[in-house]
Amino acid sequence: YGMVVTIDDLDRCSKDKIVNMLETVHLLLQIPKAPIVAFLAIDPRVIIAAVEDKLGERVTQ
Repeated sequence: YGMVVTIDDLDRCSKDKIVNMLETVHLLLQIPKAPIVAFLAIDPRVIIAAVEDKLGERVTQ
């Protein structure tokens, strides 16, 4: 069995929620041998801006 995680409209959330969700997905994908696939339907410009704001530095694409 596997798990498919689909996230849509994340780019419409607040910057804090965007970063928290990305951190959560990252944790899920770190589970060894876990059959997890994540699909994120997002505007990358908004996501990059949120991450840059959180990190305080520029992120390259």
